[in-house]
Amino acid sequence: NWVNSVDWSPEGSQLASASYDKTAIVWDSISGEQVATLKGHTDWLRGVAWMQKGDSDTETDLGSKMLVTASDDETLIVWDG
Repeated sequence: NWVNSVDWSPEGSQLASASYDKTAIVWDSISGEQVATLKGHTDWLRGVAWMQKGDSDTETDLGSKMLVTASDDETLIVWDG
């Protein structure tokens, strides 16, 4: 599937890609391993962008940041790690 957009996480440890298969994939930038596959859109993804969250003591797969995806289904999804 075609990748339409990529964005580095704020600290550079992860890369996110958005594609025609309606998913965003988060990659570990050192190992190249998939960290997460994000599904929720009903049409092609056109964009992906990281946003830094405020101070947080909670760390998950996305850590202290959020990912935003934009789709041809005319929605944005904010993926909160």
